[in-house]
Amino acid sequence: MISIRHLLRYDDENHDYTISGDKPISVPGVSKLMRSTGIIPETTYKLPEVYLERGTYIHSLTEDFDQGKYYPELVEVEHPEWMPFINAYRDFNLQNRVEVLESEVGIWSDAYLFAGRKDRTLVVNGTRYIVDIKTGEPARWHIVQLACYALGSVEDESNAADLYLKKDGTYKFHPWRQEQFQEAKKLVAYMSACHWFSRPTDYKKLRQMQGEQA
Repeated sequence: MISIRHLLRYDDENHDYTISGDKPISVPGVSKLMRSTGIIPETTYKLPEVYLERGTYIHSLTEDFDQGKYYPELVEVEHPEWMPFINAYRDFNLQNRVEVLESEVGIWSDAYLFAGRKDRTLVVNGTRYIVDIKTGEPARWHIVQLACYALGSVEDESNAADLYLKKDGTYKFHPWRQEQFQEAKKLVAYMSACHWFSRPTDYKKLRQMQGEQA
């Protein structure tokens, strides 16, 4: 499979991915792919805006923490009610052997034609995982999201986990079982097929582009 990843463009303002060309082709991000195929319930996107803002803010802080740029006094002034989440992330790092291999890395699947950004690739207590950081409640679709990240990664990722940061300042590191991870990867193939089935012209153009790159 010849990669056309270098043609991918991301519009940060609209959160859209396109493959550039004479006529840019829209490609789904991971969230859009899961949402359009019903994997993510519509109710997930009807949450109060404050929850979405909290998730974005905490993700930014955890990235700062990884880079040694975390200043808790600023958080206490801006959003003291969210301090427990970052404290939970701090405790996760203190109570485990954690090595950050990748953070906020773009992914792209030539096989299934979707794009996105994965949170982390971590080595936790000697085992490598693709990890997604969550500030909400556990949900079944989280493993599908991780499967998308794995299939769009350069490395062949074989382990996945979610890190749930809780409002009481605790955390739960949840490695998914291998059979769950493999089943989720199979589901991604069906999701991609369903998405592109209704877009045959764009799908054909993308496959032709891959052939031209050979």
